[in-house]
Amino acid sequence: MVRTDDAVRTSAEELFFATAQAGEAATRPFAEAVGWARGELADAFRLRHRLDGADTADDDLRRHTLDEICSRCSSANRRLDAESAAFDRLRDLRTAAPDALARAEALARALAPRLATAEAALAALAPGHPEAALAPVAGHPDGIRDRLAFAGAALTEARAALSATDRRGAVLSLRAAESALHQARMLISGVLRHAYGLTAAAARLRAVLAAAGDDPAADEARRLMAKGPYDPREVLRELDAAAPGRPGRWNRTVLAAYGEVAAARDAVTTQRGATGCRARTHLAEAERHLTQGAPDRARTLALQSRALADHDTDGFPRPDDVPPPVATAVLAGIVLPPDLAPACFGGVRTRGRLGG
Repeated sequence: MVRTDDAVRTSAEELFFATAQAGEAATRPFAEAVGWARGELADAFRLRHRLDGADTADDDLRRHTLDEICSRCSSANRRLDAESAAFDRLRDLRTAAPDALARAEALARALAPRLATAEAALAALAPGHPEAALAPVAGHPDGIRDRLAFAGAALTEARAALSATDRRGAVLSLRAAESALHQARMLISGVLRHAYGLTAAAARLRAVLAAAGDDPAADEARRLMAKGPYDPREVLRELDAAAPGRPGRWNRTVLAAYGEVAAARDAVTTQRGATGCRARTHLAEAERHLTQGAPDRARTLALQSRALADHDTDGFPRPDDVPPPVATAVLAGIVLPPDLAPACFGGVRTRGRLGG
């Protein structure tokens, strides 16, 4: 399940660049393949979650569920593997490498100032918020820098390979750079989304308190806020818990769930080289509950997913013989051990086809 999930996430990343290169009409079959694989994988994770909470002493149930999980994963991989050769023909990077390289270099240049914007947003929030409120994205700037450094080095290698008419070498470096840039972009968006979420929550909190008047729960919230840095989302949750019928509660709950699910998705995607099955299963369940109108449960599962992903990452062995940006690329699933070739569009059988 982990390898299938990696294949789907990698395929979605490379599809982004293929669409920029060839347009939505040309890439529609591959978008459909990714969508199909996502659906099969979502069913597999749903079954895995059900199995984790079931009576495992029932051997027949366990065997049937495991067989169905394997079938769903196999279906997802077959669909992506079947499209991998056509995807390579569409991108034709051996021929199109100069143009693709120019687009990737332009993206790298555009992302550099956005890193500064993200850092400025975090710095502006730090004085008024506890560390826990910023913890989900506190490490993002370092992760962005590592990915941009890796991408920059890979783009330099790609340009040198082109100059030496080494088209294969250029393709390898270019594809690795694209994936790193995609993740840097995701992490920057994650910081800005988190900053906006905190700012918007503070505005909603002020509106709720203004409407609450001298409500005892509101008075307690004001006293808490006066003591120093606070997380407006937590204060809102306490207010809503004290008065479940408070106007706007449902919308606030949904917005909070969307934010936590997005943060968990970012964590799993950008740490997928280290993230295990439990974090991914919790994320899939969080996404399912969110679409089914159960935001409280979705938020809880998303928080658990992110905690599990961070735990897996903390225990991931960092190789001593490679520079930090390369180690980050391994952790992020951008390149695949042992030869550090870039992962690419395809299922488990074909996503590592550039290695060797």
